[in-house]
Order: sequence, then C-alpha cells, then structure tokens
Amino acid sequence: MNHFTVLSAIVALGAATRSGTTLDAPTVQPWLDKHLPSLVSKAQAL
Repeated sequence: MNHFTVLSAIVALGAATRSGTTLDAPTVQPWLDKHLPSLVSKAQAL
C-alpha cells in the first residue's frame, strides 16, 4: 500500500481530527512518513 492510497482513503472518508478539523494530505503526510514503514513491516510479519 502506498502513501497515495492511504491519503486518498483518509481524505475520502473526511476523517476528523481531535480538534474537529478535517484531515487533508498536508496534515497527514508527516505522520505517514514517520509511521507507515513500521506499520507495513509489522503487517508483513504477520
């Protein structure tokens, strides 16, 4: 799964943040850059 797929799903869902604002690509990208590689490797280990 690539970053674009994850970002597209989040934006399409219109997911809200804890502050109540909607998530968009610039908001989510830093989190993805930091956490997605670890999540993917953990999923592949299953």
